[in-house]
Amino acid sequence: MSRFAAGVIALLCWTALLAGGIAAADGSYDLAIDGSVDTPDRVVTLEGNEYTVSAIGVVDPGEPIQVSVEAPTNTEYDLYLYNDDRRSEDRINDAGTSETFDGDYPAGSYMVAIYADGNFVTVHPVVVRSYDVTVDAPATAEAGEEIELSVSVENVQGTPTDLETVQVVLGHNGKAETLTATETSDGTYTATTTLSETGDYLVYANARGSDTVDGENELVGVSQSNEITVQTATTTATVTATPTPGDGGDSGGQDPSTDTATPTATATVTPTASNDSTATATSTATATSTATATDQPTATDTATSTATATPTPTPANVLTPNDSSPTTTTGSLSVLLPLGALLGFGLLARRQR
Repeated sequence: MSRFAAGVIALLCWTALLAGGIAAADGSYDLAIDGSVDTPDRVVTLEGNEYTVSAIGVVDPGEPIQVSVEAPTNTEYDLYLYNDDRRSEDRINDAGTSETFDGDYPAGSYMVAIYADGNFVTVHPVVVRSYDVTVDAPATAEAGEEIELSVSVENVQGTPTDLETVQVVLGHNGKAETLTATETSDGTYTATTTLSETGDYLVYANARGSDTVDGENELVGVSQSNEITVQTATTTATVTATPTPGDGGDSGGQDPSTDTATPTATATVTPTASNDSTATATSTATATSTATATDQPTATDTATSTATATPTPTPANVLTPNDSSPTTTTGSLSVLLPLGALLGFGLLARRQR
């Protein structure tokens, strides 16, 4: 065989091996477990390898673990069930697309894994719960608003009571926040947080026991997940009206612009002469109202009466009346002088006698 032919054969073999590796790498594997709870993405470890998971299966003690598998066509794989010590608890060889682990598994944390081509290609966590967990969260909130999350925890009868802590987990845009809830009454825990970004948040609660797995207390209970929609905070504008004179505004039932009427009374005196020469004064009052705008509210109208006497011109022989009604004597100076002279002459003649 020539060197050229040997080189061609070697190149073809290498290409075939490379093509097979690419096909295996491109194969898609996935696991789904009945009763799973959607969670924010998190990383778990199995035999030194890290895997990203986004769900947790939840079953009761003594119940089977139902597994659904997606795998490339014409591939062989096995299913493994690992316990919280990361030891193989059960195994299904040459698994199909739907399998069941039906052993009597005690409460604790488990991991289902697909083993293919000498590697674990994907995993799915499972919790055989010893605590029933529920979380109460608002469906909506405003950005920057503080919300309260309430968690109820109840031990499943016949399971260990090794509750160590209760947590609330919120996920948004690939980030997760874990809150430690505080017990407020028997079996009830609360946590508060402020959601600053708008959008949808995934929230669930979990209960953790005293044993540890991967450096954390193992899961012994998981709630169903809820969604919180955070909206942009609404701003409410408060308008305060400043009263101005004459604007007709109302402040506490009192018009801030109050007209103060100052009536002015004008008295017009009209003397009337009677036959007995007695002048009678008749007074007619005319009220004039002057409106004055006052900036400050006032509850009392003040009336000031000013009397102005306006005499009405009268003939020369008519007297202007005063407070009393005077009686006048008729006649003139030209009549009195002759009378006085006559009286004087009469007195002189009487003395001469």
